[in-house]
Amino acid sequence: MSVSQADALLHQDAMKCLHQALKASPVLASSGEKRLSAVGDFVFNLGISRYKYSTFKKRVDDEDWSNAAIECNRWVFAGGKKLKGLIVRREVEAELLLG
Repeated sequence: MSVSQADALLHQDAMKCLHQALKASPVLASSGEKRLSAVGDFVFNLGISRYKYSTFKKRVDDEDWSNAAIECNRWVFAGGKKLKGLIVRREVEAELLLG
């Protein structure tokens, strides 16, 4: 696979996740690019099923951005362990949610 093919697949996957996020939370269409990017990244990394059934989604749908950021920051565990990489990723997503 070439680099350009890999880039195309990554772009396709990212767009799919953005569309899934918008379908699950239509409020994102009018909430700004940063917030859509944050939720799209969350969906890309954790999957639409985890997002759809989360308190994080409820906060997003309520446009309760400060509590959405708090909920987002709770998703930092993998294999029962808190991971630094996930902490950093969630912090960036939380910042995007706040504005």
